[in-house]
Amino acid sequence: MFKAAELWGPRFTIELDQHFLRVATYSYKQTRAKLRQNRSQEIAPLSVNVYPASLIRKAYFETVKSVIKDQLIPPRKLVLEILEKTELPQFEDIAYDSALQIFKNRLVEYVQQTKIKFAIDDFGVAYASISRLAGLRPSHIKIDREILHSRPSGMIIRFLHELVGANDLDPPDIIVEGVDEKTPISLHRLRQIGVNYIQGYIVGEPSSDIYRLSQEKAEELKKLILGH
Repeated sequence: MFKAAELWGPRFTIELDQHFLRVATYSYKQTRAKLRQNRSQEIAPLSVNVYPASLIRKAYFETVKSVIKDQLIPPRKLVLEILEKTELPQFEDIAYDSALQIFKNRLVEYVQQTKIKFAIDDFGVAYASISRLAGLRPSHIKIDREILHSRPSGMIIRFLHELVGANDLDPPDIIVEGVDEKTPISLHRLRQIGVNYIQGYIVGEPSSDIYRLSQEKAEELKKLILGH
């Protein structure tokens, strides 16, 4: 569906982003109701992917404000993950650096007016770059799984970890994506580098439910982290 929308152009990707933002926040509220999660500290953040081009459009901005106004999710619990595998919005007769600044200014508007957070998805591939990271101040950065299968993966992850933590009292969390039993770098090594968060089949398969790890799974992961 996303590939088809990309072929058809921005009008369709924006519609898709709006649709899935509504679906994700509504489903999240329904699940929280079943679990009777009402206190702020009980509510885990919800991350929703979004194309960079959608973020500069008024229609998407209004949709974000709408889901917050309808109390589908507390604003500080909503994280929009910017897809780094697609290029930034293009503006006629505007240089790349200026376009990047326009994009950053737009994100500032979101934060100021809605209090939501942003994250960077798939960092390390395609259009992702240090220049795009600078100044965005994301709440977390997801390192693309492709990096795990490159030879100097540990070096790259360490570099990014040190980069985002330099001279920052509130650095973003680094999340390594696509970790499974066949990943060349171990959980023990990732922990040595300083990674505190992972995402992948080694933890569990995707689920429509909010769940906690079983005691057995928690013990298994603990042993892998400790290198036993």
